[in-house]
Amino acid sequence: RLISDHGQSKEELVHYLFFYGLGREATEAEKGMILEMIGDEISAENVEDVLWSLAMLPEFQLIY
Repeated sequence: RLISDHGQSKEELVHYLFFYGLGREATEAEKGMILEMIGDEISAENVEDVLWSLAMLPEFQLIY
């Protein structure tokens, strides 16, 4: 669904994933890395890889 709703442009997809996933905009460095991960064509596999990468960011880790 992400691809059909936001797959018109890679930049739009990156914005959506960061804004709704992390509640912030991607930095230029993050945006560049994510666009590189997506590659030439947006595919379900590439979006899965990006989502996994976002879930592994320290912002999601809880330390008690």
